[in-house]
Amino acid sequence: MLCIDPYLTCSIEEKNQILNLRERFHRLDPAMLQELDGVLVTHGHDDHLDVPSL
Repeated sequence: MLCIDPYLTCSIEEKNQILNLRERFHRLDPAMLQELDGVLVTHGHDDHLDVPSL
């Protein structure tokens, strides 16, 4: 199984105290990713390259 651009933390919300920001980014449940074969990060934006998740 491959995970693309995982976002498991609240890092975007913590960096940007903007109202309704949580609605824009869907966080994954880490339990869904227990049997990963790899992770693909498509580019360096915070919602695609979430360093705490990696």
